[in-house]
Amino acid sequence: MLAAAVTGGSTQVDQTRNVTFGGLALAAHSNPNVNFITSQLRGAYVLESGAWSFKPTVDLNVTYLSRSRDREDGAGAANLIIGGDDNTVFSGAPSVEISRDYAFESGMKIRPFVDLGLTVFANTDQTFTRNACIFRLFLTAIVSLVSHSATKCSAWTMTVVGTRAAK
Repeated sequence: MLAAAVTGGSTQVDQTRNVTFGGLALAAHSNPNVNFITSQLRGAYVLESGAWSFKPTVDLNVTYLSRSRDREDGAGAANLIIGGDDNTVFSGAPSVEISRDYAFESGMKIRPFVDLGLTVFANTDQTFTRNACIFRLFLTAIVSLVSHSATKCSAWTMTVVGTRAAK
C-alpha cells in the first residue's frame, strides 16, 4: 500500500504578556498568525501467516510552519516587536503492527493487535530541540469485538506514549 496526504491550516493567536516592574502592572497584547502545511507519504505491506498478520509501515512527513511578524500593544515602552519565523520539520516513523485473528462459534471475531514504532524528527536547527533527533516511542494495543450483525461493536484502546530527546 502506498498513500499520500496533504493538510494545512491557519490560525490567529491572541497572546497576552504581563509586564510588572516597579509599581507598574501592564499587559502587552499581540495577534500573530500561524500557518502550516504538512505532507505525508506512507508505505505499508501486510504479511499474513495463518491467523497472524504483520504490517510494517513507514511514514515520511514534511511540515512547513510559518509565524507572522507582530507588534505588541498595551504596554507602552515595554511593547515588543516579535519577529516572524518560518521552519520546515522533517520526520520519519517506521512501525510494525502485529495482530492475530480469533473466530468463535457464536460468530464473534476478535483481532487483538500491537503497533510498535518510533518517530524521528531530523532537524537540529529547531528551537524545540537541541539534539539531532527526538524519538517518540509509541505502543498501541487494541482489541475489537464485532458481532455477525455489525450493529454491535465495542472496542478497547490503550495508548502509551513517551518522549525522549536523543543525546
